[in-house]
Amino acid sequence: MDGSAWVGLVSYVFRETQVPPFPPSTRLGSMTEVTVEVLTVDDVGRHGIAYLTVDTPNVPAIVAAHALLGVPYTFAWARSRRRGETLGHRSVRHPDRVRHPIRAVRQARRTGGTTGPRHAASVRVVAGEVDRSALAADLTTRAGIHARLLAQTLFWQRQHAPLTVRSARLERLEGDLPDAVGLPGLFDREPDSLLVVDGTTVRYAWGGRGPVNDAARDPYGLDRFVAAQQGVHDTALAELAAGRKRSHWMWFVMPQVAGLGRSATAQRYAVSGLAEARAYLAHPVLGPRLRTAAATVLDAPATSAEELFGGIDAVKARSSMTLFARVADDPTPFTAVLDRWFDGAEDPETLRLLGL
Repeated sequence: MDGSAWVGLVSYVFRETQVPPFPPSTRLGSMTEVTVEVLTVDDVGRHGIAYLTVDTPNVPAIVAAHALLGVPYTFAWARSRRRGETLGHRSVRHPDRVRHPIRAVRQARRTGGTTGPRHAASVRVVAGEVDRSALAADLTTRAGIHARLLAQTLFWQRQHAPLTVRSARLERLEGDLPDAVGLPGLFDREPDSLLVVDGTTVRYAWGGRGPVNDAARDPYGLDRFVAAQQGVHDTALAELAAGRKRSHWMWFVMPQVAGLGRSATAQRYAVSGLAEARAYLAHPVLGPRLRTAAATVLDAPATSAEELFGGIDAVKARSSMTLFARVADDPTPFTAVLDRWFDGAEDPETLRLLGL
């Protein structure tokens, strides 16, 4: 841990929000939120986000969020606009409107506006090509929201289909909204990542304070690896110990980062990013199995990685060891494999996809 953290300026555009058992609301359920948020990991390993602020003009959402969710919603004039591939988002807040949003709206209509200090954020980007990197997945795909309510840390699950994430080019970034949440000067530097996510349906649900259901217990779906390895893992170890891989198990015994494989099987067993790789190593079954496989590879009676794995799978093995060496508390089992079979060289494409 180096003391650093990802902080994001993120804009969400909601359409037809629904709170069961009520039907979707086009008017009250449509809104723009401009947020400052940080990535989080809790004591049970769930990877989420925590909002430092959620600026929106939707007064019912503000009231509900403060009373029921523990999310720091703040009244602001927040708007979004899209023209082709160009997306613009803007938020302007006033302290008096924050304290009394309904009263402030009435006063603004009578007087034509209010005076006093304000915090604002304005950003405009141009969406580009699809970004399948592990870093993009890590920044955009989180299991839920961590919030503070009544002296307790709560977790709200967030579920959606796989996201289509695009790279973006920055045209404008200005304002002082980060000052309001204790991050002055954040906009003075170039962003480390610029991403646009295509529209999707998102569902939120109560996640409790512990692993109370499958989604919270296994946010990355690691059980897919456990199921695939059933009855196969011992075979894989035996083949490696004999010095020659002969059957097909590479995808789920020594997985790679997403973005390298193109087949359906490779994509199913791809590791989305650094966070999922850490969860894989921390898994009570998968972590020990991977370390055992690495030790078996290290001692295998072969003359080259190509002889042991075959040409294509040797590349996959190097990629897998590179990925897990980067996230392990003790990377020795994986760096040792790289040292023996690949002259200590990590896989450059894996590092690129990880943003390292």
